[in-house]
Amino acid sequence: MGIFLAGDTHGVHDHIIAELQADSEAFCIHLGDFELQAPAEDVFPSDVIERLYWIPGNHDFDSEEAWSNLYRPSMIDRCLHARVMTIDGIHVAGLGGNFQGKVWMPPAEPEHRSRAALAKLTPRHVRHSKLNVPRKRAGAIYPDEVNSLSKKRADILVCHEAPSGYRHGFAVIDDVADTLRAQLIVHGHHHQDLDYTSGQSERPTIGVGLCKLRELDLASVGAQ
Repeated sequence: MGIFLAGDTHGVHDHIIAELQADSEAFCIHLGDFELQAPAEDVFPSDVIERLYWIPGNHDFDSEEAWSNLYRPSMIDRCLHARVMTIDGIHVAGLGGNFQGKVWMPPAEPEHRSRAALAKLTPRHVRHSKLNVPRKRAGAIYPDEVNSLSKKRADILVCHEAPSGYRHGFAVIDDVADTLRAQLIVHGHHHQDLDYTSGQSERPTIGVGLCKLRELDLASVGAQ
């Protein structure tokens, strides 16, 4: 029983399935970059999907296959992006995707503050038929999504991008954690197992490596 953190898997998921089937009361939070090569329900058994929470990574929008295989009805209810959900008694906020210069690359001012704003400026023939923006831009982080999280509270912030404590991280992630009053930041994207403190807050931060699975220390967020 517990919560596991899954790093970027890039098509390799057997270890997640094995762990959740070995412990029927465990949960998993996937930090993005699934790159599913078949529809999610064909990759993950139903008893695993029910306990699999996730945020998207940048590579989950690289192809129509990667996107459509992940954004399935069986999966969407447990997508944490720009939301707070309670998992095993822990309040978890999610911020998936990545910062993109054509949308927003902090600390620069954003080119587009929301998906809707980008859609208005995008010719109809360039928009994705379901996403209303170009598929690649659907994987970007938008200011309005960050702002929506600022109105919520969470014990943990899980994100694909890293906060400022990492050499390629962003202070915006620290700011989101501050407004959430999160006690811990967990990120993927950089394929490294890391334990460090983030920014001026000295908040504990975890990076989960490529295809790695780490058990969350519930004591680090005040849980018993």
